[in-house]
Amino acid sequence: MPLEPSETPQPPKQLTIQEKKSIIANYLQTNNHCSLPCFMGVELQRSTLDHVTALFSPSMGPGLITRNQSTNEVVFSTTFETENLMLGGFGIHLRESKTDGIDVYLGGLWRPEVSMEDWAPYTLKGVFSQMGPPSRILFKIHGPPNEPSESDQGMIIYYYLYYEPYDAIIAYNGRKTDDVPQFHFCPMQQKPEFIGISIGSYTKDISVTGADLEKVSKFTVKEFYNLDWSKPDTCIDLDITVLKSYP
Repeated sequence: MPLEPSETPQPPKQLTIQEKKSIIANYLQTNNHCSLPCFMGVELQRSTLDHVTALFSPSMGPGLITRNQSTNEVVFSTTFETENLMLGGFGIHLRESKTDGIDVYLGGLWRPEVSMEDWAPYTLKGVFSQMGPPSRILFKIHGPPNEPSESDQGMIIYYYLYYEPYDAIIAYNGRKTDDVPQFHFCPMQQKPEFIGISIGSYTKDISVTGADLEKVSKFTVKEFYNLDWSKPDTCIDLDITVLKSYP
């Protein structure tokens, strides 16, 4: 029996490029309304490949799905761009049909048109509000960044939030700074150039090295966590001489 006109299946609506970028921007501003270590709606040991593709394909395209025959690992990976030119990508790693690792890259944060509100869940304040105090906070001095900086001089300070219970690391590549004995560290004011987030099995092969917060400042992790991060001018001093002594 033929379908009546009102019963004819309708093809899914194709989103415009602007609509896709708007959805992605909302994901970045809200983490799709889930709390880390959940990432944009993807949960460890729960989300399946069907769930992941259904979640991201409308706004980010079909992504790339790879399968490792020797390890039985499946990886869904995709990239994205927002209207204000934040660039990013992520990989969702699945074993036995469930997500067991997530790796994320978010760049372009140094751009003047990008504010911290555009990626609020992944700022230090945002991570603290979702995950509580980290197990460790580490700092490193690094070489040239992957993206342009305002100055060709100075040094780059990376910092890492390590959450042992979640197997999670949030890494921030700071801006170039002057080489001074005491660095005034203001993480809710000094935008990093990019951040990386690793959660679950993907994190286990990443070595956590650097100078612990307690070595380069007068704060313990708990004291640092309890500072008022709702204020952009909340800052601490880092001892650069001590930091330079760490490989």
